[in-house]
Amino acid sequence: MSKILVHLYSYKERNLIEFLDVLKSKASGTNEIKFYVTDQNNLTRLKYFTDKDILYNVVWWDELVSPVFHTGKCIVENADKGYDYALLLQRELEIPENWDTSLVDNLSDNSILSGIGKYDISIKNNFYINRNIKETSEITKTSYLDQSLVFGKYSDILSLEWPLPLKYYGVDEYMSIDLINKGIDIYSLPSDTFKYMSPSLERRGYVPFSLNHNYNDLLDILIHKKSSKLRYQDPSEFIQIHGLNTLKLYNLPFDFNDIEYNRSSEFDNTGGKRYIEKLTSVS
Repeated sequence: MSKILVHLYSYKERNLIEFLDVLKSKASGTNEIKFYVTDQNNLTRLKYFTDKDILYNVVWWDELVSPVFHTGKCIVENADKGYDYALLLQRELEIPENWDTSLVDNLSDNSILSGIGKYDISIKNNFYINRNIKETSEITKTSYLDQSLVFGKYSDILSLEWPLPLKYYGVDEYMSIDLINKGIDIYSLPSDTFKYMSPSLERRGYVPFSLNHNYNDLLDILIHKKSSKLRYQDPSEFIQIHGLNTLKLYNLPFDFNDIEYNRSSEFDNTGGKRYIEKLTSVS
């Protein structure tokens, strides 16, 4: 029997409770699975989670903290619990029966399973890395992480360099570079057995934090081979694998960064001072 941690970051998912019921009911029953739920929502749903194997935490909908922060925090805080594997989710899935044994059986040494389908990687509108997804019935080596779905040995996931200065855009690329440089292969799951059932964050309409927060720092790594906020990692192999022409990639003309504040600050709850408590500069 293996011990598996599942962390689910949910941004106002209407079907969160039903999805967790499906995850539990379709598990094989041969592994010990603990679910950690980070529910970013305008209401707490704690009363619905009475199962001892589900640990629920609400994050209020207007918090500026990123999904990667919540995920990395969960992994680090549970490092001493003896987990063999971790499954990290940011979207609801259609999953097969015995999904846990399927993931374990299809995970090879020095590898991560991440995302669904086959990818064609290209530069989009001179500023972003585009992932064109094609259907496939096979597990496919992509060398490209998808933060919506990551499964691997706990030790490999714990070793990840969590790009905490980023909030959404750039996370996949940075963590892909990190894994490639550590010699860990990235494979995607077949699209005939796993399917996303909810949209990714950039397709949700409004989210409270800037998806482009510090994205220019990731672009600096790819274009200029330097970094000021992220720990620098050599992107050469990532660029070569995906055939990216970084001469066609440019920094965003402005920094679309959040003005950070602590919503629970005791510093003038009703006035405006809490919004400048952490302010260092305006660009």
